[in-house]
Amino acid sequence: MIFDEWKNREIHKGKFFITDGAIDIESWERSNIKILFILKEAYSSTPDSEGEWDLASHLNKGLHVVRGKMWKTVSQWCLGIQKLVSSGEICIFDESYKGNKEFDDALRGSAVINLKKSSGYSSSNNADLLQYVESDWDLLKTQIDELKPDLIVCGSTWPLIKSKISYKKCGEWLYKSDSYYFVDFWHPANQYPNKLNYYSLLSALRLSIQKWKPKT
Repeated sequence: MIFDEWKNREIHKGKFFITDGAIDIESWERSNIKILFILKEAYSSTPDSEGEWDLASHLNKGLHVVRGKMWKTVSQWCLGIQKLVSSGEICIFDESYKGNKEFDDALRGSAVINLKKSSGYSSSNNADLLQYVESDWDLLKTQIDELKPDLIVCGSTWPLIKSKISYKKCGEWLYKSDSYYFVDFWHPANQYPNKLNYYSLLSALRLSIQKWKPKT
């Protein structure tokens, strides 16, 4: 994805810009299911400054480098979904992500898109985010189309983008557009217990697995 046009749009000019996408291209291409997470906004410690930073490159360094629990939660979801596709069963929740290569590999095989790519903050405002969706939806759609994900997990972002998409409901929290399956789920930084997040997501996906599971 070329971000030059994106950065030069009026809404982003002179702001700190954070690029995103497939965390590791080779791992993404090899993955048995390409999972894209659409999240709200990434942020830096100096959001009002100018500059640029790449989220995907940072995450590709591994969970031992990444601070906070959110990306560890994302890795748990990724691994659970990958194993659900492979076995048809929900694997028991595993908290031992520290030093566990499976979690790192699962995260590297996924992709992340933030709706707001500049001047992000740790606390999001939906009215603010909608301005970025309105400004950038054509480029966000292009970014999705270039990735061609099998499953899109919306982290509290489905209400922000659904007006841009023609869709029908086809499962618990699951919506089908012409090209993609979207899951309307909680943000991975939510305060619910990790185990509750994991089993809620995996149980819902198992109910409709024959609809969204990639054809082999």
